[in-house]
Amino acid sequence: MDPKNCSFMRKAPGYLLFIFILFLAIETSAHYIYRKGTTETDSWIVCTVMPKADIYYVNRELFSLYSGLAAGVSHSFCHTNYSNRFDQSFNYFSVAYQLNALGIRVGKDIAGYVEFGFGYQGMVNLGISARL
Repeated sequence: MDPKNCSFMRKAPGYLLFIFILFLAIETSAHYIYRKGTTETDSWIVCTVMPKADIYYVNRELFSLYSGLAAGVSHSFCHTNYSNRFDQSFNYFSVAYQLNALGIRVGKDIAGYVEFGFGYQGMVNLGISARL
């Protein structure tokens, strides 16, 4: 029998894609980022909240491979103090996002991770995570 004439073989790529998507795991979390800084003339505070969803391609006990997207809001406050001019302050809100193309997590309950992406958190993030 010729495999090209078998109806299952003609539809197999679609079935395999469906099975692959079925085994992907989606995990949600949230990021809270607080940054504070000063220079000679400026002081600023930025607070950001971004809910996050990760799609796991490989989710083993000690190793995970994933991608993710986070989106939220950022609030910034800046105060400028010039010695020969008046003080100036401003507040503003902006959209914050992070798209992680690839994330790798190694460890069980407490693990190290590295994420490669683009957005509000930068292009490469390293850290330690804990699962409760």
